Order: sequence, then structure tokens, then C-alpha cells
Amino acid sequence: MGPLGAGDQAPGYRGDLSFVHDAGFSELARLGASAALRLLEEAPAGPVFEVGCAGGVTAARILAAGRDVVGLDLSPAQIDLARRRVPAGEFCVASYIDAELPPVPAAVLAFGEVFNYSSDGRSGLGALAEFAARAFSALPGGGFLLFDSAGPGRAPGGATRGFAEGPDWAILYESSERQSPPELVREITTFRRHDGIWRREHETHRLHLYEPRAVSSALEEIGFRVEVRPGYGESRFAPSLDVFVAHRPGGPSSGEHDPA
Repeated sequence: MGPLGAGDQAPGYRGDLSFVHDAGFSELARLGASAALRLLEEAPAGPVFEVGCAGGVTAARILAAGRDVVGLDLSPAQIDLARRRVPAGEFCVASYIDAELPPVPAAVLAFGEVFNYSSDGRSGLGALAEFAARAFSALPGGGFLLFDSAGPGRAPGGATRGFAEGPDWAILYESSERQSPPELVREITTFRRHDGIWRREHETHRLHLYEPRAVSSALEEIGFRVEVRPGYGESRFAPSLDVFVAHRPGGPSSGEHDPA
């Protein structure tokens, strides 16, 4: 799994970082899509709504499985990638804080620390709870909200560095963690070869860090039945990245066992 979150932010994830993210850091989206598809086997009919859809990696798999997809992202460059990858999908540049959910979605997805990003100045645990409440109202019984969330300790030891490269790109990244308020700061430098010329871009991303218990409590207060998992499917993430499976009670997924 790479160091980057999915694309729900602006002006972050400009053209070159969106390209690099799509080329080298899509594993989390693929893992999330697999988990979502297993859950959708027991979910009611309806479209899938994806927040922070990035380049459409998840959307492509959901659509291929026969579900309509509505995706949004704050990055225009990410949305351009999604539209090219999934022409039959519905995508728009928007924040989850403002977005209207489609009528009666079977599932709401957000892969890659989407709700942690602070690019929309209104973001935070309260904004996550407000969005989850709207999702709860829109979902039918047995529908679900599936997402991952970063917590304190996301940068082990307080700071981490990394490097990755592909045939026509390279990336350097450094993450540092702050305790008051809990926040992760990522400094990301990309190098991309375009028309034979290498160019360099830099972005700074800031993420809120939420205690898992606080996220679970917010979801349970809304009415969700919540399970916290260490990863998507058989994957196991670092202790500071948790997966939340939040079902609206009722419907075909009201039993004790969930297949993802």
C-alpha cells in the first residue's frame, strides 16, 4: 500500500500527482473494491456512491459487476482520469460535504483516508458525522457505508520517508505527525517525464487524525451497526489505519455475518 490517500481534495492532486497516484498507488482502491463487491452480494439493489473516487479504479470494478456508479472528487485532474477510465460512470468535481447522494444507494464508499483530508476547510470529525447521517438517511435497510480512516500513529515514530518510481515517474514523500490537534502532514514531490522532458511538482497534504473509537461512536449514535476491521478482505493495514463497515439495520444484511 502506498503513502497517498484517495482524491477528495483541492487544489491537491494536480495533474502530475494524479497521474502518479493512478499509476503507482491504486492498490488501496482495488482492495476496497473487492471488499465492497463481497458486501454488495448481500446488499439491496441500487447504485453505488463513491466519495473521493480518484481515477475511477474502484468505479470500474463496481460498474463491471453490474452496479451503476456515481463518483465525486475535489480534484479535477482525478475526475478527468475517472471519466476516461469509466465512460459509463457518472462523475463530478465536488466535496462530500456539499454533495447530494443518489436516491436509495446500495452502498457509500470512501477509500484512501478520504474523510481525513483537510483540504476542504469545513472537514473534520463533525463533517464526517454529518455526512454519515445523510448516508444513513439515504441507504435502505441492508445498505452500507464502507471507508478507511487514519488515526494517531499514522507516521510511526512521528515521521516517515519514502520513494517510489515507474518508467516515466518518480515520487518522494515525507510524513510528519503533530499531536495538538492530531494531524498528519505529507510533503510530496513528483517527477514526471512528458514529451521527453522531466518536470517537478510539489504538494503539501494535511490530514486530520481520528481516534477509531470516536469514529465508531459517531456512527453508532446515528444508528449504524458498526464493525472495525484491520484492512479490506485479507489485507492487514498498519494499526493506525482502520476500516469501518457501517450497515443500516434491516434488509438482507441484518444477520451477524458479513462476507467481506
